[in-house]
Amino acid sequence: MRRGPRVAALGDTVTVTGMNGEDLLAFHSEDEGRTWSPAAKINAVAASGREGLHNLASGPQGQLYATWLDLRSGQMEIYGALSPDGGRTWRHDELVYHSPDGHVCECCHPSAAFNDEGDLVVMWRNWLGGSRDLWSAVRPAGTNHFEPATKKGEGTWKLAGCPMDGGSVFALNDGSFATAFRRDKEVFLSIKPGTESRIGDGTQPVALNNHGTLHVLWQQGTNLMHTTTAGSAAPAIFASDAKFASATISPHSDSVVVAFERSFGERKAIFADALP
Repeated sequence: MRRGPRVAALGDTVTVTGMNGEDLLAFHSEDEGRTWSPAAKINAVAASGREGLHNLASGPQGQLYATWLDLRSGQMEIYGALSPDGGRTWRHDELVYHSPDGHVCECCHPSAAFNDEGDLVVMWRNWLGGSRDLWSAVRPAGTNHFEPATKKGEGTWKLAGCPMDGGSVFALNDGSFATAFRRDKEVFLSIKPGTESRIGDGTQPVALNNHGTLHVLWQQGTNLMHTTTAGSAAPAIFASDAKFASATISPHSDSVVVAFERSFGERKAIFADALP
């Protein structure tokens, strides 16, 4: 779940990243997608990205950061690479996190985000003593090293398997980072380190901050649910027979645009809609 390409747009430039089965590749366009650069391989060690799960974040000065599950050591680790120029070139990749128990969770996608100051956060599902909790590390703007990793939320989840659900991380107005994540069959929102609030039953949360209003979408059975921190309205169905939401903020209207998959019998189609 959550394998597939990622896209970042900065003005007229567009960068798309995706896996070719073994490696993480980047394609760059400077004319709104009419022409594209040759593929650039981001992971330095061939076939180390073969799990196929990655993420892409864009920063305030036009930088991009790609992070992925990496197998170059024989154990699953978190790697990343920076593009300082909006996807034109990529610096040598770097180890973000190695679990002291040997490996992180094997099939949960990592996430990355910048704040307005240029601080970068990378989040992943860890594996420590059998617990598969969300952890993150921050690299402050202007530095080359990540700070020590910290666990998200209050509880823990011991699981003999992979939930294939990596959660969502995003910046708040004050520059700190928050996350939405799944533990067992519930979805939580964590605003401050070591705290959490239960959102509802479900999986695959996606969250973002739209000028101080936090939006969370997640799957609950066959429905795609939505809630917001503004007001006291209960969670509501955003779309029925829908899953795998992806959300962003429109640069033109500041509205939240959500893309998702919907099934019609054996057929599947992609839809997009704006939150009211």
